[in-house]
Amino acid sequence: MIRMQTEQLWDMIYQDKKLKQKLEEQLKEIKAKRERCYQLFLEQLEIVQKLREQVEISAKKIKRYEDNITKFHQQISMIEIRIILAENKLKKLKKDYQNCSDKKEQAELLYKIHEVEDKIRNYQSSQDDLRDKILDEEKKKARETAKKKTNKERVLESEHILDTRKRNVVEWDVELETKQNLFYHQTFEALNEDHKLLQEFVARNIEDKKRLTKPEAKKNTDAVIFDDETISIDPPGKVRRLTKEEKEKLHQVEELQL
Repeated sequence: MIRMQTEQLWDMIYQDKKLKQKLEEQLKEIKAKRERCYQLFLEQLEIVQKLREQVEISAKKIKRYEDNITKFHQQISMIEIRIILAENKLKKLKKDYQNCSDKKEQAELLYKIHEVEDKIRNYQSSQDDLRDKILDEEKKKARETAKKKTNKERVLESEHILDTRKRNVVEWDVELETKQNLFYHQTFEALNEDHKLLQEFVARNIEDKKRLTKPEAKKNTDAVIFDDETISIDPPGKVRRLTKEEKEKLHQVEELQL
C-alpha cells in the first residue's frame, strides 16, 4: 500500500521536466536582467579593486619617498659632523701657520689649509645636493599624496556604486526566488485541488495499475479501484461510482507520476 502524501506531490512537481521548462520560460527575462546587473556589479568591482590597488601603490611610493628623505637627512647630519671636524682642523692649521716662521713649513701648512678648505667645500656641496634631493622627494611625495587622496575619494564613490549594484543583484535574486516559489506554490495548489483523490485514498501500486474487484474493495476499504467505474472511499465499506471528472483527474495523476 502507498499513500499520496504532500511531500510526494511536491517531489512529482519538482521532478516534472515540462514544469521545469515552463518555469524556465517564465524566469528567462528575469534571469537576463539579473545577469546584466551581475555583470555591471563585476565591472564596478573591478574598478573598485583597481582604485584600491592605486591607493596601495601610492602608499608604498609615499613610504619610499619618506624613507629617502629620512636617509638624506641622516647623510646631511653625518657630513655636518665631518664639516665640524674639518673646520676644527682648519682652525688649528691656520693657527699653526700664523705661529710658524719657517718658509718650508709654512708652505706645507698652507697646502694642508687649502686641502681642508676644499674638503669643506665638497662636503657643503654634497649637502646642497642632498637638500636638492630632499626637495625633489618632497615634491614627489606631495604629488603622490594628492593622487592617493583623489583615489581614496574615488574608491568611496565607487564602493557606493558597487553597494547599489550589489543590492540590485540581490533584489533580482529575491525576485527570482519569489517567482519560482510562487510558480511551484500555484502549481501545487492546482494539482492538489485536481488530485485530492491521491491524497485522501490509499491505493495498491499505482505504477502496476492493479485492479480490485468490488468485493475486494469492500474488504479493503483503504484501497482504490482502478477501473473505469468504481472507487473505494471512506467511510469503510462504502463503494461509489467514479464521476467523469474524477476519472479524468485520476488519469492526469497517473500521467504525472509516470
